[in-house]
Amino acid sequence: MPRLKEIDIDPVAVDDDGIVVAETLGAAGDFTIGGALASNGAVTFDYPRQIIQTTVGNESARTFTITGTDEDGVAQTLAMTGLNATTGETAEYWSTVTQIASDDATVNDVKFGTVDEIQTKTYPLNFYSTEAATVSVDVTGTIDFTVQETFESLLDLSSPAVNATWADVSALADKTADTTAAVSKNATAVRITVNSYSSGAELQARIIQSRP
Repeated sequence: MPRLKEIDIDPVAVDDDGIVVAETLGAAGDFTIGGALASNGAVTFDYPRQIIQTTVGNESARTFTITGTDEDGVAQTLAMTGLNATTGETAEYWSTVTQIASDDATVNDVKFGTVDEIQTKTYPLNFYSTEAATVSVDVTGTIDFTVQETFESLLDLSSPAVNATWADVSALADKTADTTAAVSKNATAVRITVNSYSSGAELQARIIQSRP
């Protein structure tokens, strides 16, 4: 019998102040994690997400340090430069956020929240199998996704999401409709990135791989 992994992504709407509602700090210290996504001073996301920073004034002299965990639940810290009256997203994805601190007072309000970009945890494959794994994706609504693969030994990495080299599976890159395709033979793991979605969209994926 083939091995089967199932992934169900039914994301909530984006919330650009879901972590920190607009706040001006009078000195170095922590922002209040008290947005709609927060509970008891921290945030656990529905799925690992990128974070957006929005500034009213020029905060380019500030450094905001975000602390939490990555897609695979590994501790992660990011020093994010403040922006000049604009918005910017992290390249990193976050499962949780437990602290956002500023190295000094802010000029004006700053807020932090989520955008429409999601990345799943790492799903290991049986790279000894004589057959490549197949990924079958069903979508509902408007959603754009990419399946990525890696060939690195997960046992040698403290965090696959951060330290592995990932590549898009060409037959499963930037897709917006139901799609089925095989990943490369001997790939050690896969993950799915949601590049964008509209409210109400869903994605169900099945990873199927024969036993050796």
